[in-house]
Amino acid sequence: KLDRPLFRDYWERFNRCVEAVRGRTERTVLRLTLVKGYNMEDPEGISEIVKASCPSFVELKGMTFSGQGCLLKMENCPWYSEVVAYGQKLNALLEDYEISCEHEHSCSVLLTHKKFFYDGKWHTWIDFDKFQELYARWKRDGTPVDALDYSIETPAWAVYGSNEQGFDPSDVRLKKRKVEGCEE
Repeated sequence: KLDRPLFRDYWERFNRCVEAVRGRTERTVLRLTLVKGYNMEDPEGISEIVKASCPSFVELKGMTFSGQGCLLKMENCPWYSEVVAYGQKLNALLEDYEISCEHEHSCSVLLTHKKFFYDGKWHTWIDFDKFQELYARWKRDGTPVDALDYSIETPAWAVYGSNEQGFDPSDVRLKKRKVEGCEE
């Protein structure tokens, strides 16, 4: 309904990209913008793409309305609770993943490969100094770099199920009052 690929062999190209992700040692992510009424009805199909590519992360983000005059309307924007529900359905189909992080304000959840859960905690954040060091070493002598080599512990406020729902408590959060007639 929405996508009009430029190339007739789009699906073959897409599948080659999916296959290219599998086996990469650096961090990889599949990002899916969820659009109510268009792509939230088939978690089984998405789970097959995840299984074929085996990324480090699967980011699910609700569509953001971009204004009048476009094909999509405000009603195509899923509520945060709908994004979470879709993430739970998708997660139930993937034995190697768990929902690790959430960010209510961005209307997003993150499914993470279980290899990033160790010592009883998620390690989804990046130690950028360590990454730069490892990259320089790789460039110098070809030493392989693995995503776990530069992963650090996820802050408690970003972990799925936290009271903060992904909002850093050191930031100032402004909440607007609810408008009559709007859900949630």
